[in-house]
Amino acid sequence: MKRLFFALWPDEETRHKVVKLNRTIKNDRLRKVKPDNVHITLVFLGSVNAEQERVIREEAGNIVAEPVQIQFDRLTLWRRPGILSLTCTEQPRSLLELVVGLTRIAVGCELDVDKRPYKAHVTLARKARSKPDIEMRPLLWRADRFALVESVSAEDGVHYQVLESWPLIGA
Repeated sequence: MKRLFFALWPDEETRHKVVKLNRTIKNDRLRKVKPDNVHITLVFLGSVNAEQERVIREEAGNIVAEPVQIQFDRLTLWRRPGILSLTCTEQPRSLLELVVGLTRIAVGCELDVDKRPYKAHVTLARKARSKPDIEMRPLLWRADRFALVESVSAEDGVHYQVLESWPLIGA
């Protein structure tokens, strides 16, 4: 079994912008996301067996979706889980359509998916108790690919490894 999810993976310029913003947040209690783990989760798949993974990869290759541009313009604190994230006022239609298509794949593989409405976010840190008072300029995230990612536990924490990615080229 592998622990998998679909994600938008940043290019190096976008990763650098997110990491730079995260460094402006000064709080030793926060557990900040490792720079190599920065991503936008599209659909969390959970524990997946080999046959499910085969089908997921095959079906993901059939997804036809437009490239995505997301303007992250807010810093948001979700108090209950203690998550500090970048969020956006408006989610692009192309993003929501991609999430719907990937959710169909998960449901077709009899995987449990989150029933709540999708909210694009970039997790910056965990164990947050308050929202920091920092100046945040909007951050544009462009994606022309989506990825299947594995969450791998290691002694130094969780690492995310891209297993495969597919282009977003439109209809």
